[in-house]
Amino acid sequence: MAMELLVPIRFDLEVDGKFLKDAFCWNASESDDRVEEFAVGLCKDASLPSTFIPVVVDSMRRQINEFRVVEEKAKARMVHEPERLELIKIKLRSGTTSIEDQIVWDIFSRVSNDDPERFAKGLCEDLALDKASGEGGLGVAHLESLIAHKVREEVFNKKKELFHSIRDSSDSRRGGKKSSSGYGKAPASPYKLSQQQAREQQKLLVSRNGIERPAQDQGDFETRVSQISEEEAARLDKEDEERAVAVRQQEVAKKIEEIQQSKRGKQKQQQQMLANAVAGGPYKMLGMSQMGAADLRSPSPFGTSLAGQLAAHNAHSGAVGAGVLPPPNIS
Repeated sequence: MAMELLVPIRFDLEVDGKFLKDAFCWNASESDDRVEEFAVGLCKDASLPSTFIPVVVDSMRRQINEFRVVEEKAKARMVHEPERLELIKIKLRSGTTSIEDQIVWDIFSRVSNDDPERFAKGLCEDLALDKASGEGGLGVAHLESLIAHKVREEVFNKKKELFHSIRDSSDSRRGGKKSSSGYGKAPASPYKLSQQQAREQQKLLVSRNGIERPAQDQGDFETRVSQISEEEAARLDKEDEERAVAVRQQEVAKKIEEIQQSKRGKQKQQQQMLANAVAGGPYKMLGMSQMGAADLRSPSPFGTSLAGQLAAHNAHSGAVGAGVLPPPNIS
């Protein structure tokens, strides 16, 4: 039985002055119809207007499709690189409980699909976060889901960064100069780590002499849990919302610019086509630019050449370059 592919979905949406913020995991194998059903139920439960539904559906489908593309690339990559260690940073807050941590994670791990959830549960138990999230918190189950979602989100982001760097590296190699022999250097294998990458990977590993990290590195991997006041939590919530509003405004401005660029591109294309048609004369406008001069001069089945028919029609109508052939003379 194939493992489920869980997509880390995140919402920060605004429609008609109303907001929706949420984060959860979605099974990538679910049908598109299920996405719409979920969006309808979510908006109903949150007492949001129906105008939110298409926005939620569009956001989910874009995130799901992007996830599927990245996972297909990861599947192909794993054939050559079955393990890739990356530094995953966790920074989140639930109510008055703040958590910061960083861990080493194999982003190509396929041992178990619920690794993030098991890690989150073990972390909360080890740090007794069920007690820390009492008053002012939302409960240990909520903390576990936040941590697991963050891990999945960061793993996904690391995969995207990897494939972006591979693409940029490939583009750079294709644009490189040729050697003196006239041939460019053979591109390095995209599956081979550079010396710098190898050193960075080695830093993520524990000491060869045991399972403990060097003392100078241990503090970097220590989980930090802190309790803040409700006033401080409210202030942070306000700052988060201000940042979210700024991001939404940037996205709207970017979308408007993309639409305007698309319109300008279409207008330019239409103007160029018209200019080419005018420059090519009536035959160009008729789509006969590929016909040879002999074809235009040769008699048609009705006894008159195509050029002669067009010239006679233009002279008769007075519309030079009208680009319309008269009916054939069959008398």
